[in-house]
Amino acid sequence: MEGTMKAGFFYGKNDMRVEETACPKADAGEVIIEVKRCGICGTDLHEFKDGAGSHVTFTEPHRVTGDKVPIIMGHEFAGVICEIGEGVSDQWKIGDRVAIMPLHSCGKCYHCLRGDRHMCDEYACTGLQWHWGGFAPYCKAKEYQLNRIPDSVTYEQAACIEPTALANYAIQRGHVSPGDKVFISGGGPTAVLTLMCARAAGATKIYMSEPAPKRRQRLLDFGADAAFDPTEVDVVEEVLKLTDGRGADVVIDCSGVESAINQGFDIVKKRGHYVQSGLSTRPFTIQKPSIWADKDIDLSGLWCYQISSFQGILDMMESGHLPSIERIVTKVIDLDDIQQGFETLAYDTEGSEVKIQVSFE
Repeated sequence: MEGTMKAGFFYGKNDMRVEETACPKADAGEVIIEVKRCGICGTDLHEFKDGAGSHVTFTEPHRVTGDKVPIIMGHEFAGVICEIGEGVSDQWKIGDRVAIMPLHSCGKCYHCLRGDRHMCDEYACTGLQWHWGGFAPYCKAKEYQLNRIPDSVTYEQAACIEPTALANYAIQRGHVSPGDKVFISGGGPTAVLTLMCARAAGATKIYMSEPAPKRRQRLLDFGADAAFDPTEVDVVEEVLKLTDGRGADVVIDCSGVESAINQGFDIVKKRGHYVQSGLSTRPFTIQKPSIWADKDIDLSGLWCYQISSFQGILDMMESGHLPSIERIVTKVIDLDDIQQGFETLAYDTEGSEVKIQVSFE
């Protein structure tokens, strides 16, 4: 690409700026994407609230990419291929509609060679540890990051694939099976998508907890069988009542909150599965770690998702197994309003919004 463009740069705590910058150029093995939609992610918000270098961004050059803050943020995006670099296979053409799997991996290390490319020793992520991100009209991507969007899937839906891949990975790690009773803590985008993926996997009962009234009502609107206010009721007691005293087959924490995590261990049944999906950014205390042994439970943590999962999510969208997934997008903004969009999600205690997307359509 030639010329310049406006892009949403992350500088530090509470600091997103729209600035003019050079358009990206496709190097060997890369393509340029004309971005159509890009969502604000919870990981973006952690950096925005806590500051550059606090979690996954870098104030010194990243050891793989060499990039550091300020960077163009955004890793939940979809668009159209508008330029193709040398060495890209002929399966990709200008005009192809694609969703971007944002993780970078070397393909050669111990983990990559065993199929766990999300655990790559040379790991980086578009829009977080790489300069180029989706909060711009153009972004570059590597060929292995491309996923073809079916004609029936919109850009709005396709930009939801990245957080859906995380949600569905929790379902896979928790071995959710048809007939299972599932408990999910939290009411943000990941929790809503986890609810949808659990239902698609065949869970017959899904119970949830969330203190914000608007978010709690939204969980019910999305199909939760019950949504409890943990500040008003004993959530453990309520779930045990609904499961004949046995507890949930699978517990998935999407909140990263100490109290919710400890409740989850009381809620999971004996020989059940507990999955830690929510990012905990501060130390906390597990009150009864012996309960893991007492109940003989399986514990799983998540780091992103397997990079091969994106096409499966697209297939689920196309087949109707994730109906109306775009309902999680509660607000669409222009790039010029990105600072306000971040502030809304970061400090909205009432839970008025779930997912905000920046549109270039």
